[in-house]
Amino acid sequence: MFLEAATWALSLRQQRSRRPSVVEGSVVTSAVAKSAVQNRAPGGPSAVPRPGRAPTLWNMARIYIPYGTVEGQTAQIVDYIAELIRAHGHEADTADLKHSGDTLPGGYDGVIVAASVHMGKHEGHVKDFVKKNRGELERLPSALVSVSMAAHGDEETAEGYVTKFEEDTGWRPTHVGLFAGALLYSHYGFIKKHVMKKIAADKGSLDTDTTRDYVYTEWDGVQRFTEDYLAWLAKPAGGK
Repeated sequence: MFLEAATWALSLRQQRSRRPSVVEGSVVTSAVAKSAVQNRAPGGPSAVPRPGRAPTLWNMARIYIPYGTVEGQTAQIVDYIAELIRAHGHEADTADLKHSGDTLPGGYDGVIVAASVHMGKHEGHVKDFVKKNRGELERLPSALVSVSMAAHGDEETAEGYVTKFEEDTGWRPTHVGLFAGALLYSHYGFIKKHVMKKIAADKGSLDTDTTRDYVYTEWDGVQRFTEDYLAWLAKPAGGK
C-alpha cells in the first residue's frame, strides 16, 4: 500500500537510512541477514558469495535496469544495484520508466526490472514495459526486483504480488528479488502521513513517529541478489 518496499522475512527493526558504500570489487555491509532472493533455475539458490569476492564474467557485460518508483526507495535500491554491477567491472544503465518510455534499447547482455507495490499492485507502466518487451526479456538473462512493505515480514503476501505480476504480464523471470523499502513520513502529505501511521499501528509496528523516516531495506540482501545474478549471467548459455 502506498509504501515502497523492504526485504522479505526480516526480523530486524533496524533503520538503514543510508546505502552502504561500494568500493572496487567489494561493498561495505552490515551484518548478513536473511536474503530476499529467489533463484528459479534448476538446483535452487546458488551459494552466497562473500563480500569482496566478485564473480568473473567472460568479458564486460552491459546491464539495463528499468524501474518504477513513487517515494524514491526503489530508485535507491536500483542505484545501489547499478553501483555493485559497476564495482564488479561491468556497465549498468538505469531508467525510470515513468520518463524513459517503454522501449528496451538494444546492445544489452541482461535486464533487471524493478517495481514497487502500491495498493497491492506493481506500477502499471512497469507492467506495460514488460508486456511490450516480453520476448526480449525471455531471450536475455533477466530478473525482477519487487519492492513491497509485505516483504518486511509477510513473505507469502510479497510472493503473491509477484505471482499476480507474472499473471498480468505473462513473463516469469528466472531470478526474483523481494526487498522492503521505507516508511518515508517526511515525504508524505498531511493525510497520507496519518493514513500510513494508522496502517503501521494496526499492524503492530512501533514505527509511528511521523517526525522521522523508517528504512527497512536490507542492503546485504540486495548485494547477495546482485552477485547471484552476475554469477548466473557468467554461466554458459546452456547452464542458464
